Amino acid sequence: MKKVCFISGPYRSKLGPSGIHDNIEKARAAAIEMWKRGYAVICPHMNSAMMDGACDDPVWLEGDLEFVRRSDVIYMISGWEDSEGAVAELLEAKMNDLEIIYQETEKFISLDTLNKLLDEFSKLNENTYFREKMAVITNSIDRIPVIEMPKKESS
Repeated sequence: MKKVCFISGPYRSKLGPSGIHDNIEKARAAAIEMWKRGYAVICPHMNSAMMDGACDDPVWLEGDLEFVRRSDVIYMISGWEDSEGAVAELLEAKMNDLEIIYQETEKFISLDTLNKLLDEFSKLNENTYFREKMAVITNSIDRIPVIEMPKKESS
């Protein structure tokens, strides 16, 4: 039986639609590579390409996290550390003991990024699932690879 691989990486872009298109193409290329390596691949970028605004953002994240839970492997595309969604997917993968493959050498998220993600999770506290995940994340901070970034001095 084939292992199921979830492709994780940035979707949104500060460059707007052209940047989103570029991110979808990067995910598509990664998906093709993983299919060639023998995995059955879930590529959320292709699954919901250009559906921005069709549903509220939490709908997409909850769906992606469900796909992660049902996968055996997560493949982290370059630039994942700058994507709140990809960071959430990585945390979910770690909590569910998935095999993690990095397109580049493993990178670490800053505490600022982690705190921003935790704030986003807390906004979803109406959802019992996310409340439970918040507790798991908060109680297992030592298991998440993070580095503290130096504070910028104000001029």
